[in-house]
Amino acid sequence: MSTQDDLARLRAEYGDRYWIRCTHRTWIATDRDPHTTTAPTLMADSPEELAAQMTNPGPRAGMPFPTGVYGRMGAHP
Repeated sequence: MSTQDDLARLRAEYGDRYWIRCTHRTWIATDRDPHTTTAPTLMADSPEELAAQMTNPGPRAGMPFPTGVYGRMGAHP
């Protein structure tokens, strides 16, 4: 299966929850929910490994900062 076929398959199966992409060597999935309680970013060496992680993601290591803690991005005083 080609990289594009694997990417299309993963997006069809997990795309409602994750933004999925791949680089030359790494497969990456980022949870679309910023307040998720599971690991927000998953990385793997193969599409099969990434699918396994997306099926059973580990716990989130920390919680995101509340909205407004650092102000708006790019805002000037």
